[in-house]
Amino acid sequence: MNKKILYGFVTLIILIGGTYMYTHKDNEKGEGTTTEQKQVIKLGVMLPLTSPYATIAEGIGKAAQMAVADFEKANPDVDVVTVQDDDKFDPKTGVGIYTKMTTLDKIDGLFMVSTPIIDAAHEKMKEDGLPVAAVGLQNYGVGKDNIFQLSADANGQIVNLAKYMNEHGDHKKVVLVHSSNAPALVGFYDAFTGAYTKEHVDFVINSKDDAKTIAAKIASVGADAVVMLTDPTNGSTLTKELLVLGVTPDKVQYYYDAQLQTGWGEYEKQIGDMNRMNDTLVLQFTTSDMTEFTTRYKELYGIDPSPFAEYGYDGIMTLLNNYDADKGTWVEKIAKTNFKGYSGNVDFDGRGIRNQGTEVWKVVEGKVVRK
Repeated sequence: MNKKILYGFVTLIILIGGTYMYTHKDNEKGEGTTTEQKQVIKLGVMLPLTSPYATIAEGIGKAAQMAVADFEKANPDVDVVTVQDDDKFDPKTGVGIYTKMTTLDKIDGLFMVSTPIIDAAHEKMKEDGLPVAAVGLQNYGVGKDNIFQLSADANGQIVNLAKYMNEHGDHKKVVLVHSSNAPALVGFYDAFTGAYTKEHVDFVINSKDDAKTIAAKIASVGADAVVMLTDPTNGSTLTKELLVLGVTPDKVQYYYDAQLQTGWGEYEKQIGDMNRMNDTLVLQFTTSDMTEFTTRYKELYGIDPSPFAEYGYDGIMTLLNNYDADKGTWVEKIAKTNFKGYSGNVDFDGRGIRNQGTEVWKVVEGKVVRK
């Protein structure tokens, strides 16, 4: 065969093959045969899917998917790739996943939930400089940096609960149940006792194995109010034992911080029928009207959103709507963001903590609702 003809034939085959490979990548996503390469944003998504917070983690993850789909629809020239993993609410597991995401997966930004992992990895996160949107609380190293907390100031919300009880709770004997085995929980206790001006009796629970003994002690003191400032594992176990002993919300006023909702699945597992918790008062972050979000979520997934699912949507949107190829500029834009999300207005103070109010809601017919 003539060399020129052979060369031309080979060149044609290469061109055809190259065109196929390029358009095939787009066709995998049903994008047709466009020749313009999309901008790719890769986000890490860390969720405590096997933990006492599994129920809210699943809801947050689903809402995060909603946000990605909405963003891609509004920005057809952008392809958002998410790398998701289960951090188990465990610092060792979470730090390992963070390392993998940043070194092997090469994520551009991170969305996460778990407080222990934020605390364990915050120095490395600052060093890496990637924008981090976190639903969980940051207990150490809070300041003007690349880590943004989507929930309200940790201790400020507990102070609000104490102030509410000062103003509305005419109680003769208040039992305060708290834990001392985690920095955030110690902070909650200090915040509450610094703001609550009336007398109270303290009980410390650091293991669910102590629940029966502590429940019996609480029942014996004749309390007319119980305040729970602990984690869902201890809180749900102790609550179950109190209900068994007849210390019920219709006789004794129960107060919970947000952990009743963050650990809702754990409480359901221990208590069963959540109507048994009717009349309980619960600390709730101030949110927007959730009708649209709830309707869209249910249409997509066939179930109602779990508590705090809306934070998954707003967290992803906080990252994507402020995206910049330069991570320093990206962080600066998030620091200045101000938009109305499903979880309420999203803006941050100078420390990267969400400016968000709190309210006291009530359990009615087995659900937490606005009073």
